Amino acid sequence: MPIARPALLLVVLAIACRADAERMPRNTEVESYLAGYSKEYQRLNYASALAEWESNTHIVEGDSSNARRLEVMLYLAAEKLQGRKATLPDL
Repeated sequence: MPIARPALLLVVLAIACRADAERMPRNTEVESYLAGYSKEYQRLNYASALAEWESNTHIVEGDSSNARRLEVMLYLAAEKLQGRKATLPDL
């Protein structure tokens, strides 16, 4: 009976998603942290995209300072986002 398996799945889903199911309590501390983390991630991602665009469009022959600056900026942003103290890497 190949149709029995999908029917059983529908019954299980219907029971699991019933309207009177107890809702999980909201954890405002977690929600606040995630909202702040998401906002900071978006800000850093935007800044990274702008820096990368500038590095890719401002090209001077023999000058590697743009590439190094971008590398340092990305490193510092990643350190901050991961919750570590942002210190400059060995240059």
